[in-house]
Formats: sequence, C-alpha cells, structure tokens
Amino acid sequence: MKKFSFLKKMAATAMIAAMTVSMFSCAQKDAEVFDVDLNEGRDSSVIDFEGQSLNILTGWPEEWKPESGFTSMGDNLIARYNEMKEKYNLTINIYKNDVAFSTFIMSNLAAGTDKVPDIVDCHAH
Repeated sequence: MKKFSFLKKMAATAMIAAMTVSMFSCAQKDAEVFDVDLNEGRDSSVIDFEGQSLNILTGWPEEWKPESGFTSMGDNLIARYNEMKEKYNLTINIYKNDVAFSTFIMSNLAAGTDKVPDIVDCHAH
C-alpha cells in the first residue's frame, strides 16, 4: 500500500511540473500587431496599387458600405475606403447581387466587364 501511495505522489509531482513548464513555455514574448504598416520594409515610402479596383459582390451592400451618418462604425468604414483610395490608389467597388452569384459572375466574365468580383459575400441559411 505504501508503494502505491508513493507512486501517486510522484505522478502528481510530475504532472504539476509538466503543467508549470508548459504554462511558462506558452507565454507570449512579443505583442501581436494587427495594424501593420504596409510600407514597412520596402524601399519606397508609398505603396501604389496603380488604380486597381477591389470588387466585392454581395446581396447586402449596406453592410459593406453603409450610408454616411447611419452609424459611427459605418462612418469609420467609409473613411477607411476613402483613405485607401487616397493613400494607396485602390478603389473598392461594392456590387449588389439580386440573382444567383454564379449567374452574375459568369455573365460578367463572358461580357468582359470589370465587375468580376474579387470577394463574394454569401450567407448560408
């Protein structure tokens, strides 16, 4: 019986040591940065997308580009779109889709228009 109790104490001590080591090994060393400067590490001081467009196809364009003054979050989003156009020469276009996404995409591909989406926002029910 004494041997079994000794083994339980050794196992518990080993588990505590393992938990302590794993806790300290998972400690965050550097803070995560979510707003990275796009110019960082580049030779030029300006990034230029040369007037390219980012096309977003959605059934809910109000979520992607709301009316000005509706909410503060929407106003911040509109300001960010404008900043990206001025600072990076990138235009963001929001297209409303009332029909099937594949129909819209294929018809614009076949017609050779520039309305082919880069991002498709679709909600599943």
